[in-house]
Amino acid sequence: MVVLLPSCGNPTKRLITKVEPATFVVYTYDEYGSPVGSGSGFFIEKSGVGVTNFHVLDQSVKAAIKTTDGSLYEIDSVLCSSSKKDVLVFRVKNDKRAEFKTVKITNKTPEKGNQIYCIGAPMGMESSLSEGIISSYRDDNKYGKVAQITAPISSGSSGSPILDSDGKVFAIAAFKRRGGENLNFGVVLNEDFQNELDKKEFYKKNRKFNSEKSDFILLNVMPERGSELILNAIEFGKTSTSLYFTFTNMHLNSSGEYYLWCELNEKDNGLYMEDVESGKKYYVTSSTLSSNKKDSEAISLAGIKQFKVDLPVIKNKPSSINVVWDDWTFSDINLDDYRESLTIDELSYKRSYALLCTSVASDPATTIDM
Repeated sequence: MVVLLPSCGNPTKRLITKVEPATFVVYTYDEYGSPVGSGSGFFIEKSGVGVTNFHVLDQSVKAAIKTTDGSLYEIDSVLCSSSKKDVLVFRVKNDKRAEFKTVKITNKTPEKGNQIYCIGAPMGMESSLSEGIISSYRDDNKYGKVAQITAPISSGSSGSPILDSDGKVFAIAAFKRRGGENLNFGVVLNEDFQNELDKKEFYKKNRKFNSEKSDFILLNVMPERGSELILNAIEFGKTSTSLYFTFTNMHLNSSGEYYLWCELNEKDNGLYMEDVESGKKYYVTSSTLSSNKKDSEAISLAGIKQFKVDLPVIKNKPSSINVVWDDWTFSDINLDDYRESLTIDELSYKRSYALLCTSVASDPATTIDM
């Protein structure tokens, strides 16, 4: 006689279905509005309270997350953090009062040899699942108690939840060791981990983070022709209006070098910004670039130059602008749309980040934050 038993299904698949919607990708931007990097994280409260690593948001001015359904949310405030433990808790801007899927944090740590899982965005590849076992638990001088795991993590995995077989979080992916195989580590968490964090530390070290939420607007747009110049952001300050740019030298000339400068007092023949509605133009008053070619620095082929251009103070902030500089024209930029919500062009983001990021030290004993 054949007895048919009910199928238990695939436990890994059930875990993914349960946990994946609570995870997200983190995108961060520097004071110029350029990409700093990306990381991972997970929600612990339905209202939009999330967790990631301290180093993911450190030195950024703006940050946003993308959930698994493709929705974007700006990070509104950091609630508490610890640079030593490399853990940070934040709240997203949630005007529409969306309810987010969450994961539970457990006080029980899996035993050595037990199966564990990690869901994050290594190299920006969101919702990537890796699995492995607990290799060991260690007391680290910097991070405290850490879990050594064989589940692979890479750059961008920072902040990923490390899960037990029930889909509960017991650690957060934080770093790996170079020069070995599968030496990956997560900082161990517990249900009361937030009580061990500081409510002021992050803002003491990152005073510019969301300091002027309505006056610093991320754009990251390209001109009508060419892709070497990106208008990263506009800031309506109290002493000036500032435009932030990133230039990438893509000019294949004989020397491979390119010289970039911004002349003053050139009116329509120089760089200016125009209020589309009123037609009023605002001209350059100062720049972090040289004002003439003679004193400008050489930018090597594929080299990057970030710079700021200042215009007069604008009291009546425009809804739509044009920015013109020689052959580069940025037309009909609707600032109201960018004020209302962040827009992330992932291809441009990854391109910019790849060009801006620096290489990691090659010391085989180096500990690398992921």
